[in-house]
Amino acid sequence: MLSFLQRLFGAGRRDSQTTSGTAGSADAAVDPNAPFIASLHDDRVVVHLPNGKREEVEWDKLETVVVRHMNEGSWADESWLILVGTKKSRQGCVVPAHAENFAALLERVRALPGFDTEACERTLATPGPDTVCWERGKSSAAQARGN
Repeated sequence: MLSFLQRLFGAGRRDSQTTSGTAGSADAAVDPNAPFIASLHDDRVVVHLPNGKREEVEWDKLETVVVRHMNEGSWADESWLILVGTKKSRQGCVVPAHAENFAALLERVRALPGFDTEACERTLATPGPDTVCWERGKSSAAQARGN
């Protein structure tokens, strides 16, 4: 998953977004059973990874919410929220369903206007392709149905 983030956001992350001071380094393997902690704040979500690094995205920089349900590898049968910030902000985070405070984070993103809750629930429950459940400024199926 960390290499996915590197491809998505680039290798040169700012030091202020990591606790180790080695921005963008994915050298340390992350144990799929180790704790991830999602900290929700009024202006941002911060995810503390088991390897000591942290990822974050400010709510006003959030552009896309993707749900992924892995079906292979050490993360098999694990669901994730992928929060993608604006390209300019270079912010984003990936949060597994077993993370501390995942339910609160899921509740927070479900409250985004136009969030497609039905597609989110379907993807959380069943392995398959990534599902974009929300994009800033775009209409979703839930928005079109008036949900």
